[in-house]
Amino acid sequence: MIRLRLGATYLSHVKATAKLTLTALKNTFGTPGRVGALVEMRSMFQHRMKPNSNPVHEANNLIQCAARLSTAGFALTDGLIAMAILMALPLDWETTVSTLCSTLDDASFTVASITSHINCEYMRRQATRGKSTISLQDRISERTSFAAEYGPDATLVSRLTNVKPAIRPSYQGGGN
Repeated sequence: MIRLRLGATYLSHVKATAKLTLTALKNTFGTPGRVGALVEMRSMFQHRMKPNSNPVHEANNLIQCAARLSTAGFALTDGLIAMAILMALPLDWETTVSTLCSTLDDASFTVASITSHINCEYMRRQATRGKSTISLQDRISERTSFAAEYGPDATLVSRLTNVKPAIRPSYQGGGN
């Protein structure tokens, strides 16, 4: 059955049993080899992050790329992966990159340390742009109800105009 599904160029990989054939095909085509490693390496070192994207997510993509290289037999050192992450940062992050490269010693220049510093800088930049860095779940837990905040007698008009309703009417109605 496998012989019917394979093209003529792959028939040399067909063995006596299906299990042996599948094992032979996985051994031959299951790992990326040098060409796959070259493509992964190129994508890792030529990757550029978009200015508005979250750099920690992008760094995780580069770390996964390094893991694929490692499984192909081309393991990169932690410092080299950290350098690839710094190289991928947008141009407006140059001061952060220079600071990290010049202030961290060799023992501290790790992927974990670099991504931690990048995350702190990203949070700071988001806060200065007026974007919240608080998670949605934290915002929901901090909400108060309209009645709790403005009292049970509040109306939408009083909330919008910031004028609290009077406890008793301001006019004396009725009588002669």
